[in-house]
Amino acid sequence: MVDFTFAARFALNSVFIIDGLGPDDPVRGNHLLYEELRDLKMEFPDLLQHVDRCVVENGAQFLDTIREITEMSRALGLRPIVHIECHGTNDGLRVGARGELLPWPLLEPVLRQLNLATGCNLGVVMVVCHGLFSLQPVKITRPAPFYFLLGSQEELYSVDMRVEMPKFYRTLCETNDLDRAVTHVRSCKHFIAEHLVVHALGRLIKNACTGKGRTARVERAVTLATWQLAALPRDQRRERIRQVRKDAKATSLPDPLRLRDHFERFLPKREPGFRFQDLIDWAQGKH
Repeated sequence: MVDFTFAARFALNSVFIIDGLGPDDPVRGNHLLYEELRDLKMEFPDLLQHVDRCVVENGAQFLDTIREITEMSRALGLRPIVHIECHGTNDGLRVGARGELLPWPLLEPVLRQLNLATGCNLGVVMVVCHGLFSLQPVKITRPAPFYFLLGSQEELYSVDMRVEMPKFYRTLCETNDLDRAVTHVRSCKHFIAEHLVVHALGRLIKNACTGKGRTARVERAVTLATWQLAALPRDQRRERIRQVRKDAKATSLPDPLRLRDHFERFLPKREPGFRFQDLIDWAQGKH
């Protein structure tokens, strides 16, 4: 879907740093970013309503902090980035001085509730080794746990982060352009939920609503009806099967309203940044 492009719109108005590092951790440096974010808040007072830093010592405190941000977001209309400073593994976050494991599957539903509270406008920045493994529990059949995620599949180096993160936040404040802001964080990759759902819908249109894929769907429906209606008289059965074929042809065409239903299942309450008819036209090779 790389040829179908649209702007990723993210409405930032607050940043919460969740600090899960131990007090003597050698990579500690988020207090520097916190001061830089406070300076940005002074520079962009109409944009950044809230900047805060929360220190957590274990997984329970980590999850409770996200729940508190969720309540604040509902009450104050916040559109936050949750910036996580922690150690991480393929299995989850390592929180606090003792490195307590917080598995990714436990983090995902709590972030999902926060994302819903923000109108699917939550950003998550994982300054965490292997932070992209937090994508493993994400499923397109239920609401996304964030609008965008910035993270790495590999180990991260604090020196790089201290240079890249201030540039990321400044660019986002100055331009409101998420695509431009993420280019400053070369140590990480970014995941945008809207891109994922567009990719999935494009594949659906290409593989199931066009050409041979569509024909195969219609024939499967007719074959199933033939078995189910076998007991009917021949003329009645022929008429019913003819209607099944007609209905299957109609419902197998890509429909903007049905595509919107799929989109809203993954990103409820969020207005898409593209037209569904444009996506249909692109997937069918009309652009």
